[in-house]
Amino acid sequence: MDLDQFIALLRDPKRTRDELLAMLENARKRGAREYIAAAMDALDARFPNWKSPKGKKGGATPTRCVFEGKEATFPTAKEGYLWLVERFVAARPSIFETPSKDETLYVALGRKRNYFAKTATALFKKGTPELADNRNNYARLSNGWYANVNLSNTNKFEILLKFGALVGKRFQRDWDFDVLDPTEGLIDKQKIVVQTQDIVDKLLSDLEPFLQGKSSQRYEA
Repeated sequence: MDLDQFIALLRDPKRTRDELLAMLENARKRGAREYIAAAMDALDARFPNWKSPKGKKGGATPTRCVFEGKEATFPTAKEGYLWLVERFVAARPSIFETPSKDETLYVALGRKRNYFAKTATALFKKGTPELADNRNNYARLSNGWYANVNLSNTNKFEILLKFGALVGKRFQRDWDFDVLDPTEGLIDKQKIVVQTQDIVDKLLSDLEPFLQGKSSQRYEA
């Protein structure tokens, strides 16, 4: 079933809340992100209180990751996140080899805790130092730095977006973080990012003839 057919079924007023939930669950099992988003939009429109509380899930979350054409699947989002972080770091080692405000602090600093640091204790010193006592809360990267993994999957995705911005790699074109049972918060975030990218692409496409004309005029002058 293509996406248009799926959306038409979702919009059928005869379909009950439970039927829409079943369609959402089937989409989640397949890891079909666009279908998941469409089902959630339909549920939000027809049954505003269908989820309570929002974005709460537990347990391991199998995750499919892609980086520059290479794909790997992991039993947990944490493992997938670390795999992508290692590849972003390899794409620009200077982020951690020569720490700077513009790059290192951009990806490493968080408001309540740090995301990357030279020691495990430095990750949590802002207010939760006891988290450093549990080795499940962090991992050591191949370059010797430590990564905080005591994060929601939405937080992980936001950090990966920062890496992508630094190395000029675009979500879903150059890399992907596809959690196969995502929270609503992660779905919403990824949907916004994709929509924003599409808007930017359209604006650039619309501007291209104008910019080319201006360039030609400057050259002729």
